[in-house]
Amino acid sequence: MNQDILNQMKRYMNGVREADAEMMRPSFHSEATMYGFDEAENLVAEGSIDHLFTGIEQMSPIPNMVTEATILAETSNTASVKIELISESDGIHWTDFMNVIKIGDEWKIVSKIYHSK
Repeated sequence: MNQDILNQMKRYMNGVREADAEMMRPSFHSEATMYGFDEAENLVAEGSIDHLFTGIEQMSPIPNMVTEATILAETSNTASVKIELISESDGIHWTDFMNVIKIGDEWKIVSKIYHSK
């Protein structure tokens, strides 16, 4: 298991938990994209990762959020990671799939697709 990839995912998960977009921003490539489905609103979201940062900035911290990252597949320079973010007391269950690429010595998220219950 690649600890460098997991460290980037941890930065992202901590940014969600703390509602801190600037904490998670370095995990993403500047041109990253995001697509997802919000089950409660039957809504498909799409576009720039900046939409994520805007949404995170409008949230309150979720200190009791439980998170888990699992590397599903990995090559020497690419990987796919599944992330679960759950807060039962807040009614949150988000599943993210991140595609990451190694640029130089650093892993960056280039795309996020999510499902929100």
